[in-house]
Amino acid sequence: MKRTLLVAGVSAALAVLATGCDSYPTEAEINFDGVESEEERAVARMMWAEFEETVETGWSFMLSTEVEAELEPVAAHLKELSDYLATPGDGSKPELLYDGPESEALRAAHAEYLERRSSIKAEQEEEFEARREELSEELSSIEADLAETEEAIEAREAMLRDEVEAVSELEDEIEEAEQEFEEIRETVRQELNEAIEEEDLPIDTLDHLRRYSWRDWEKGPGEECPRPDSSLTVDARDSHGVCLFATPTPYRDPTPFDGGEGVNEVLDPILASRLLEAYEVAEELGPIGRNAPEDSLRGELRQARQTLSERQNEADSKHGSARDLNRKHSRSERERERIQGRLDGVERTDPSVQPWEVREEQRALQRSRREYRDALIRTTVEDHARPAGEMTDEGTFPVEGEEGMVVAVMAAQDARASQSWEWSISLFKTRLEEEMADRNRVPIDPREGEVGRAVFDEKDRDTMTREAYLEVGQQLMD
Repeated sequence: MKRTLLVAGVSAALAVLATGCDSYPTEAEINFDGVESEEERAVARMMWAEFEETVETGWSFMLSTEVEAELEPVAAHLKELSDYLATPGDGSKPELLYDGPESEALRAAHAEYLERRSSIKAEQEEEFEARREELSEELSSIEADLAETEEAIEAREAMLRDEVEAVSELEDEIEEAEQEFEEIRETVRQELNEAIEEEDLPIDTLDHLRRYSWRDWEKGPGEECPRPDSSLTVDARDSHGVCLFATPTPYRDPTPFDGGEGVNEVLDPILASRLLEAYEVAEELGPIGRNAPEDSLRGELRQARQTLSERQNEADSKHGSARDLNRKHSRSERERERIQGRLDGVERTDPSVQPWEVREEQRALQRSRREYRDALIRTTVEDHARPAGEMTDEGTFPVEGEEGMVVAVMAAQDARASQSWEWSISLFKTRLEEEMADRNRVPIDPREGEVGRAVFDEKDRDTMTREAYLEVGQQLMD
């Protein structure tokens, strides 16, 4: 039986056409005339002589001129088959050109390979579906918790809405009043600077007015204001029941020798001019801190905040604190994003079969494909081959006919082979040509016509012949 197939030698067989001669050569021989130099021919003949010593038998067969044309569709079919087997389940399945045990084995191996892939994909789809359901349930649970938390946050905010709005409105009113007070102070600063520049007073203009403040006394209509003759005093007894005195002054009086009295005479009335307006805003605001009267804005804000705090305690008891609810909501949001990402990953993943999962089936399929390929090539060549005869004692090979190819087969005991590979065949072919008609023998160039070499574990002529057909067919297809 054949144990393996190695690269072997092939020589071209000569094709002949009728030339008008009485007879065409009936034998072929190994010929080294194609070697260019005499030295190279001598070396080639010496190596060939060593090889011939191992040859025990030989024979030749003829190939028709149609064999190469018959092998062209075979090569195309094998390419199509190889491409189809490389993409399981895709494309149209090619019809096999050879019907025999090898084709049945190929069909069976292909069916087993597809079945194995289908089984693996089905298992993966079941796993993906189970994972999809698990993640979907987990996501639904998280979304339910998230909705419950959002409902609690909304209910809590609804409980506090009136109180929060009341605090917010008072804070806005206080901000407007504080802004109004700042505008009064800035107006006084600008008026003081204008007077300093217009009167050319011997002091610098004011970059800012740190304080705009006063002392106040509650006085009735019959009571006298302190410092009634001072330009810094504002008498508001009739309208507000108070007397106001601006202090401190934001400018420093120069010495009398520098015209200090003129500075006070000009600036003191300006400083006191908006004192009552500022006093009204300050009374509306109330002092900062807990001493603000309840009817002032800051007093009302203090009370509104107290009411809001009490209402927050009620909301915390009923729905939970805002801090806890917001933390829970953030955790649920992050968990939902994480689970959704994992679910999206499962949805995007298609079942796929890794090569290592079908390694054995793939090997069996490739082995069956090679056996089918060899059988198809072998039978195609065999249909166009006919035996020519045995090698003579002189080392020549019979030739029949005048066209096509002649293939010489030489069987030898292989001294280089292992104990299992005891026999080998070497093949040489040549095409029959018209100009060979006037020669005694058809020349076979062992270099140009080398076909191949195969090794065997026993001397079996039928096995060797079939392998010769395969070697020749493969070379012709290449």
